[in-house]
Amino acid sequence: GPLDPPAGPIASTNKTLQDIEPRTPIVREAGVIEIRNPGSYYLTEDLFPSEDAIRILTGGVTLDLNGFAVRGPGDAEPFARGIDVLTSSANEPVVITNGIVTGFPEGGIRSTSGTTELVVRDVNVYDCGVGVRALVPSRIERSNASNNSSAGVFLSVESVLRDCASCDNQGAGF
Repeated sequence: GPLDPPAGPIASTNKTLQDIEPRTPIVREAGVIEIRNPGSYYLTEDLFPSEDAIRILTGGVTLDLNGFAVRGPGDAEPFARGIDVLTSSANEPVVITNGIVTGFPEGGIRSTSGTTELVVRDVNVYDCGVGVRALVPSRIERSNASNNSSAGVFLSVESVLRDCASCDNQGAGF
């Protein structure tokens, strides 16, 4: 075809990232952060909760830790959980990517019922109770679990681990 540009002013056809993939920032708040609506969310800074950090209450959620850490209270709060996926009956997966979860004695990332699928990708979980506990079908990819006081990764039988490492946990690695 012809290589001549069309006549008239040239207008941008570019779209912003927000136009292509709308995302909601998560900022530090007092108390537990609850995600109640499907969508894409991301951290804007490290989080330092004094109890549980994030509860995901619906499917269809992507949580990008954006390279930041969710740093729990450690032994000061023995039942603290990092990221707790508590969906009752979700058809869409919950995806957690790209960051660190540490310092949660009850568990780093947990999904015990309801979710169709939990996907954890490029996440390091350490110094927690169980690093990643998922009693639903899950995919854990390019992630690490270390120095946890129980199992590094505890998954249902329908789950897949790919390119993961688990070491120096008090319980089983996988």
